[in-house]
Amino acid sequence: MKIGLTLLGGFELSIGNDKPQTTPTETVSKELSVQQPTKLIGYDKHGESMYNRLQRLCHPKNFVEENYDKNKLDIANMIYTGLLSINPSDIPSVMDLVIRAEEGLHINLLDEYQYFTLKYILNPKNYMDPYDAPSITLSNELYSQLMQPDLNFTKYAQIICDAEPLLKITEEKQREAEKNKIAEVEGRDWMLYYSY
Repeated sequence: MKIGLTLLGGFELSIGNDKPQTTPTETVSKELSVQQPTKLIGYDKHGESMYNRLQRLCHPKNFVEENYDKNKLDIANMIYTGLLSINPSDIPSVMDLVIRAEEGLHINLLDEYQYFTLKYILNPKNYMDPYDAPSITLSNELYSQLMQPDLNFTKYAQIICDAEPLLKITEEKQREAEKNKIAEVEGRDWMLYYSY
C-alpha cells in the first residue's frame, strides 16, 4: 500500500511498500519517492541541494590532499562520475549516491538544520496537549532513533518515511496557527475601524 504525503516546503513523499524489505538501503530506495524538493530532505538551511552537497563533499580532490586512500579515492571518483551523469532533480538516483557515499566514504551527509527540524517535529512533548497516545508512542520511538549517535542521512530519510502521521499532525497544527493569526489580525483591524 502506498500513501502520499506533502511535507514542509511543498514536498511530496510516497510511503509504503507491498514487498518485504531486505536491507536498509533497499528500504530507503523503495519507500522514498520524491516528486518535488523539500527542506526536510532535498535542501539544507542555506539552499544547498543534496546533489550539490554530494558534489562538494565527494569530489575526488578531497581524498587526494590529506590521508591518501586508494579505495576511498576510487569510490569518490565513481560517485562524482555518477553525479555528473544524472539529473540533479532525480531524487532516487541522488539517494542511491548518498547511500554509496555514506557506506563507502564514511561521511555523514545529514545537515544540522534538517536534523533539528525533524527533532523538533518528533519531540514527544508536542503530542501531550491534547493528549494523543498513538502519536506519543510513535514520536517516542522515532525520537529515540533520531537521537542515536550513528544517525546518517539514510537513516534520517527512513525516519521521515516512518513519521508520516506525525508530519501530517504538524502540518495541521501549522495551518491552524496561521488561521488563528489571520483571525487575530482581522479582529484587530475591525476594532481599529470602529475606534475612530
